Amino acid sequence: MTSLKIDSAAKTIDAELTLKGEPAPILISLANYSFDNATFRAQSVRINREWMELLAQDLLPKGLPVPPDLAKWLTMVL
Repeated sequence: MTSLKIDSAAKTIDAELTLKGEPAPILISLANYSFDNATFRAQSVRINREWMELLAQDLLPKGLPVPPDLAKWLTMVL
């Protein structure tokens, strides 16, 4: 991860990832996120890789379970 910006007041997350084998960074923008009951959701998802964006648009509004050890940290950050 080369950059991460979390705006908890606006409920947005922007990240830039450099993955091995990828020619260019992956840019991720999430908006209207929520985290409750160890489940992370985002209503708006933009990723500069179409297949990743389609997958995230399908999964994130429904919610992704977060392991308990990580959930306690996310509660403090988000």
